[in-house]
Amino acid sequence: MKAIDKEIRGSLMAIINRRLKAIKAGEPTNNDLLGILLESNYKESEKSSGGGGMSLREVVEEVKLFYLAGQEANAELLVWALLLLSKHPDWQAKAREEVFKVFGNEKPDHDKLGQLKIVSMILQESLRLYPPVVMFARYLRKDTKLGDLTIPAGVEIIVPVSMLHQEKEFWGDDAMEFNPERFSEWGLKGNKRQSLLHSIWMGSSTLHWTKLWLVRSKNSFVHDPATFLPRPFPFLYSCSFLYYHSSA
Repeated sequence: MKAIDKEIRGSLMAIINRRLKAIKAGEPTNNDLLGILLESNYKESEKSSGGGGMSLREVVEEVKLFYLAGQEANAELLVWALLLLSKHPDWQAKAREEVFKVFGNEKPDHDKLGQLKIVSMILQESLRLYPPVVMFARYLRKDTKLGDLTIPAGVEIIVPVSMLHQEKEFWGDDAMEFNPERFSEWGLKGNKRQSLLHSIWMGSSTLHWTKLWLVRSKNSFVHDPATFLPRPFPFLYSCSFLYYHSSA
């Protein structure tokens, strides 16, 4: 494992150093996640005279998290989404109709992904019911105040994501049921639920990373030719009659 980690870290550092060299030379960066991350971090460091932004080690960890852990989590989300759609053909039909309406007979492209509101709602609801990470742990290095509660340094806080995602106080009496409609107002100012939905990140950038990850999942979702792309006889997903679904 150590050898694999060393090899991955070395490969990423080589790519990052090439990108940073290009940024310092004033060359245009690639319009991808790594390019955006490095350019933003470089500007932040320049603004604060080298004292701001993330270290190269932190950048490597961010990239590893998104591309490696995010790859597996993305696959899990798609599997759960397709399973839920097979159990709810009405939402499967709505999603298919929306994809046809937005893309027609054209190949799906990134620019129009933002128009897929129903697909977004389905992915968000799938993520809520079946998060890829069931809990987060955070170790407090200094005394912290949370509302009226003062927590001393040295305490480890466990956040049970699954319980948070299915809490009726936040999500309503149907919190245990598949209902993408609850995300119809997602993104509107003042929507408190946005901070409650977690993917594989937790921290100050949770909402940003969750949105970015959902865009990636949406892109994979509509590019599945057997699922949504126009064809003479597109088939529907359905569960085997032998399948028993447990919400536990």
